[in-house]
Amino acid sequence: MVNIPDEFLERLRESVRIEDVIRARIPLKKAGQDYKGLCPFHQEKTPSFHVIPNKQFFHCFGCGASGDVIKFVKDFDKGGFLAAVKTLADVAGLPMPKADAPPPSAEETRYFALYEQASAFYHHTLASDGRVQQYLTQRGINAISVKHFFLGYAPDVWDALSRFLMTRDHRPHDMVEAGLCVQKDPNRPPFDRFRRRVMFPIHNRQGKIVAFGGRTLPGEALTDHADAPKYLNSPETEHFQKNRMLYGLFQALPTLRKTRRATVVEGYTDVILLHQNGYTDAVAPLGTAFTETQISLLWSVVDQIVVCFDGDTAGMRAAERCIQRILPDLRPEKSLTIMMMDAGEDPASLMAAGGQARWEQMQSRTLSILDFWMWIHRQALAGSGHDRAALMKRLLADCDAIRDPDLKAFYKQDLRDRFYQARRAPLGLSKKQPFAARSDGPLPSPKVNLDRACCALLADLAHHPEWLEDAAEILGHLTFPNPLIEDIRARVVKGAVQGLDNAADKPYMDQSPWIHQALKALELWNSDSVMPQLFLTPSHDVYDLWHESCLRLKRTLEHSRSRQKNAKPPLP
Repeated sequence: MVNIPDEFLERLRESVRIEDVIRARIPLKKAGQDYKGLCPFHQEKTPSFHVIPNKQFFHCFGCGASGDVIKFVKDFDKGGFLAAVKTLADVAGLPMPKADAPPPSAEETRYFALYEQASAFYHHTLASDGRVQQYLTQRGINAISVKHFFLGYAPDVWDALSRFLMTRDHRPHDMVEAGLCVQKDPNRPPFDRFRRRVMFPIHNRQGKIVAFGGRTLPGEALTDHADAPKYLNSPETEHFQKNRMLYGLFQALPTLRKTRRATVVEGYTDVILLHQNGYTDAVAPLGTAFTETQISLLWSVVDQIVVCFDGDTAGMRAAERCIQRILPDLRPEKSLTIMMMDAGEDPASLMAAGGQARWEQMQSRTLSILDFWMWIHRQALAGSGHDRAALMKRLLADCDAIRDPDLKAFYKQDLRDRFYQARRAPLGLSKKQPFAARSDGPLPSPKVNLDRACCALLADLAHHPEWLEDAAEILGHLTFPNPLIEDIRARVVKGAVQGLDNAADKPYMDQSPWIHQALKALELWNSDSVMPQLFLTPSHDVYDLWHESCLRLKRTLEHSRSRQKNAKPPLP
């Protein structure tokens, strides 16, 4: 029989969302931050079954059934505990523990004991080394933070830790297996993996130390080679996978559960100095990009994630990659925003310099995903029509990655609206004034060629025949001054209405090729000379802009007729 370790069960619970697992089996409806539905364990007509995602828990107020995601699958599927664990492991993509594996409890005991005693050794070494204490003080890290995060120092001695651990009856083989020591020659004793480094213990969610991150002191090279990496993590083991863990998460959990918000920064010292200054929602990846697994891990605790990036080109690219990873799992109740630092600035240096007020200001001005897209692509938005059309097509395709259908539809509509608003500058409208405030009057230029303006609107239909049904209603309220163009407009309206009445399966444009040819002719006629700036719009594929242009043209035509009607007759 498989002996399933508690750590595996905890990782399994963190890797799946209880609301998704239950929603795949019974209908659920959103109820505030929770979900509710009819209980599957007793007969009822009024929903009393509640799912609480932030606690990874379900409870029925009718029959009293309650528990975690494993308990639900076991009771609902009626396959037993082991079958429920296997089902959820398949969903999470986690391999089941092997049946012939040694009892995990003994191995875990050795592993955690090794790291606890190694951490105590490093912490004691730091307390007796004035140089390291001076370095931490210069970085702004005080004694309380050193104790809170249990920081340490690995001396520049080949076997200092290994000799200490052997005095505690630990075998060299176990030290190597745990990643604390390295053995390149089986005929020689192992040597310490970490030397001459400030040591940052890495805790799991239960507070157990499972790994270390080590940083060299500035300006000091290791005795064995000068090109050693600045940062070095423990190797991955059964208990430590760096893409599944976050530095500072154990210390941040009380705040995260209370505020439902997490701030993701880049480095260990960023986390420490933010916590030291009262911003105890900060966590950091372990030298990797912010992964999908880490996102899911945080979303099991919080509803909003703020990701902090450097304001340079590399930081912006990292933010774009982060957004691509997070889009599929976005939900209305789970959001991500972006905080961009100035180039060359990081949270640690900001805190060390007393920049708490600036940090809070940046926290209040984080960018949503759509805000961030508009900001980083601001040059393309001010560019040619081709650039804008290509950009919008790409961003709309990115939105297709969102699994939640309602959120996907909102993102796409909001994106189209933002492109529409971004057109104010090319249209000659004030950047300080909303578009609607300037769209109540006639066209801005009194020298607009109305024939060509009317022609432009009709020519757009040659590009977008799918607009024809709506165009019949819009164009029905216009009267063009040029008889030829007015005749085309009237035929389009009449033909479109007849096509709708016929309710044929194939598109109406196919039934009336003369309309297609007429509109194509108008398009060619337009291309012979430059049209007014208003109608040479880089985003002809934005229907809202076309509609607005029709309405504004209508007002211009009415203004022109009124002016002609009120004009005084010429003197004889």
